[in-house]
Amino acid sequence: MIRLIMCIRRRSDVEAMDFRRSWVEPMRQLANELATATGALQVELSVLLAIPENAAFVDERGLDQPYDAVVELAWDGGAQVRGAGDRPEVKAVRGRIRTLNEHYVDLQHSCTFFADDVAADG
Repeated sequence: MIRLIMCIRRRSDVEAMDFRRSWVEPMRQLANELATATGALQVELSVLLAIPENAAFVDERGLDQPYDAVVELAWDGGAQVRGAGDRPEVKAVRGRIRTLNEHYVDLQHSCTFFADDVAADG
C-alpha cells in the first residue's frame, strides 16, 4: 500500500486541549473527505496521549518531543495517487486542510510524505 503520512506538531501558542477540541474533529472530517475524493482505502488519525510513558521515551532516550497527531491515508498503489491532486474536489479539500493547519499547526516542525508498506516478516 502507498501511504500519505502527515506528522503534526501543534503551534506553541495552542494548548493541547484546544488542539484536540479545535483541530482533531475538523481534521478527521477533512481526512475522510480527502479519502473519498482520492479513493483512499484507509484513513487513520492518531492523537498524542499525555501519559508518563510518552514523557519517559523523551527523557530516557533523549528524543525530540513526539508529534501531537499523525494522519494516514492509504491506497492500493501509486496509480490511485498520481494526478489525484489535480482534480478540483481534491484541491478544494487540500485548501481547507491548509486553512485549518495555518491556525493550529506548526508547519515548520511538521512533515508530510508518501511511504510504501514493507512487510515486517520479510
